Amino acid sequence: MVQRKTAKSRFSRAIPQIEQWCRVNRHRPVAEQQQALSRELKGHNAYCGITGNSRALSRFRFEVQRRWQKWLNRRSHATRLDWPTFNRLLKRYPPARACGA
Repeated sequence: MVQRKTAKSRFSRAIPQIEQWCRVNRHRPVAEQQQALSRELKGHNAYCGITGNSRALSRFRFEVQRRWQKWLNRRSHATRLDWPTFNRLLKRYPPARACGA
């Protein structure tokens, strides 16, 4: 079976756009940020969600989580958002999952 995956150019274009969005919108409430990022992930998954592309989709999801954690962490110098705390936050506000890939 021929395996297909997301084009490198599309992936490398999408990640900086997500990071820029997180940087600009980090002051918004976390629930609002999660809704917007979930919409972005659903759109990416709908466009790139083909058979055999689940690894690239999960990598994109991980990279979005990394960027979101980074910019949430920079909201305050008083408290740090380490990975265990961020994982608890993800359980409360789960990002979109790939569907049909």
